[in-house]
Amino acid sequence: MVGQGARRLVWIAVELSNHARRTLSSTDLPAENWHIKKPALFVAASRDYVCRPAFGKASMEKYAPHAEIVELNTGHWVQLEATEEYNATLEQWIEKTPTARL
Repeated sequence: MVGQGARRLVWIAVELSNHARRTLSSTDLPAENWHIKKPALFVAASRDYVCRPAFGKASMEKYAPHAEIVELNTGHWVQLEATEEYNATLEQWIEKTPTARL
């Protein structure tokens, strides 16, 4: 029974991956829109073993070069693991972001 359940989960993951590839491709979005031109904040989690901070930072530097990048000493769920620090970081970012540019 455990083997069947695991096979079912793998099948679901493959189907979701195939669906994502069918519904979104790089040709769906014009190249000039690949970069975020508005203010952005990326909060990386230094102990995240799912979404590695280095990968997230590299993506942000490529697609949102003006983004502010902050790294907190948490695992994957930053908002739950460091709620106060996350909220303070977000609040500070919002306060210093000019609303005219939003």
